[in-house]
Amino acid sequence: AVCCQRMGHFEKAMPLYQQSRAIAEVMGNQPLVAITSSSLGACHTHLREYDKAITCYTRQYEIARELELKEMVSSAALGVGVAMRLWIQSDRTGPGNADGCLRDAQKWLETAGDCGWIIA
Repeated sequence: AVCCQRMGHFEKAMPLYQQSRAIAEVMGNQPLVAITSSSLGACHTHLREYDKAITCYTRQYEIARELELKEMVSSAALGVGVAMRLWIQSDRTGPGNADGCLRDAQKWLETAGDCGWIIA
C-alpha cells in the first residue's frame, strides 16, 4: 500500500489500506487502525474526495486522543483542517456553508498548532 501511495497510485493503495485497517480492527490494534485511517485520508485527499478524507482523519483523531498519542492527534487535526480548506477552495462549498466550514477548518488547524505543528 505504501509503495502504491508513494508512486501516486492512490486508487490501488486504498483497498490495501482498507484491508490492513480491517485486520487491525479484528486484532484490536488501535494504533494501527489510526495509522491506516491516516493513510486512507491522504489517499482520499489526493483524489479530491475531501469528505471521505475528513472522515478518515477524524477517525484517526478520535483514536489518537483516546490513546493519548499527541503527535498523532496533531497530525490528524492537520489532516482534517487541510482537507476542509481544500474542499472550500474546490468548486464545492464543503460541509455546510463555506464560512462555517472555513471556521471549522481553522479550529482544526489551531488544534494541530496547539499540539506542535507550525501552521503558516
